Amino acid sequence: MRIVQITDLHVGPEGEHPFEVDVRKNCSKIIKKANGLSPDCLVISGDLCMYDGDEKIYNWIKEQLVEVSCPIYVIGGNHDSSKMLADHFDLRQHLKGEEINYDITMNGKHLLFLDSARGDLSQQQLDWIAELDWDNHLIFIHHPPAKTGVPHMDNRYPLKNGDELRAVLAKKK
Repeated sequence: MRIVQITDLHVGPEGEHPFEVDVRKNCSKIIKKANGLSPDCLVISGDLCMYDGDEKIYNWIKEQLVEVSCPIYVIGGNHDSSKMLADHFDLRQHLKGEEINYDITMNGKHLLFLDSARGDLSQQQLDWIAELDWDNHLIFIHHPPAKTGVPHMDNRYPLKNGDELRAVLAKKK
């Protein structure tokens, strides 16, 4: 099974070029490149927006995804609005309160999509994970649940309750 995962697109308003980078142009290029790899699915795992969730940006990203020939799965990051994502990416059925979480089965594997847009996993998500039958699961989450070795990420953007997630997962062995 071939999965392409893209994260931290950080698309801003039209015409904005942070650090003189045309993020929208780069986003279009990476989506085309990802599609050219003929994946079984494309996962976009958060921070689609540069600042905060923005309907215009979600619409623009969705337009870029029109040519993608495989299923697309989306979760939010700390620069996203889970409610807006649910509305724009047809995920309303997976919106539980303020968060999106869901799982799918593909080629005998279970893909689990968790919402860490607030920087942590809710108790509801941790309980749901604890109840799942764990056989061939792949987990997608925006925030790193363990140290990455990248000081910027480890100090500023770790999953706030990564210890709790790791404890739930350790019980699954």
